[in-house]
Amino acid sequence: MMLTTTPYFKKIVSILAFGILGVGIAVGVVTQTVGAQETADDLRLKITESQRQLQAIEQEIKKFESQLNVVGAEKKTLQNAINELDLSRDKLKAEIRGTEKKISSTDLEIQELEREIHIKELEIEKNMEAVAESFRQVDQTENQTVVEIILGYDSIAEVWDALEEQSLLQDSLRESTKIMSALKDEYEKAKLNSLEKRGELGNLKKELSGEENVLISTIDQKDSLLSQTKNKESNYQKILEEKK
Repeated sequence: MMLTTTPYFKKIVSILAFGILGVGIAVGVVTQTVGAQETADDLRLKITESQRQLQAIEQEIKKFESQLNVVGAEKKTLQNAINELDLSRDKLKAEIRGTEKKISSTDLEIQELEREIHIKELEIEKNMEAVAESFRQVDQTENQTVVEIILGYDSIAEVWDALEEQSLLQDSLRESTKIMSALKDEYEKAKLNSLEKRGELGNLKKELSGEENVLISTIDQKDSLLSQTKNKESNYQKILEEKK
């Protein structure tokens, strides 16, 4: 009797097909639910573009820092003081835009992780069904006595074929449980990353609030300086002398 025609082989094929079908169903469900809102490629493109824009903003901030260093080293005049406050204001505005961009990028990364978590949940669910089916099949064969197995076949050759197929079935079950373990690890990792990103998001929002307050203070400083000096260099120099 050929191996491919025995009942046990058919069971193995059906189990493997069940597992493959489960993965296919999981992917299909993800495509219809999460994928309908935002595909993985769309999210990745948005994250990449957001990071590119952030790099440009960081270069802009470095430029302002360099200009501030130059102005700070120059003679203390009213115009230089105003220039320094203007540069500080512009630098803060760039930092605010940078923080806003980080918030946007982090939010996209959270969406990406949540999508990954959802996919893993579906894959785990379908794989569990396949594993459960494998357990039922193995249990069914292992409950048979040696005599029952022998009597169920016409020859010893068929008995050996059946035993070999049972071994293959058990190997398939072990492989399924390994896949399940890997999926759970990936799922837990994605959840942990999501929590960390949410923590980063909260910190970035606090940072943004602080930067906005500093910006307001810088603008007030310039207004106060212009008011005190009446936009005259002599008055500014007088204030500097009084501070010595």
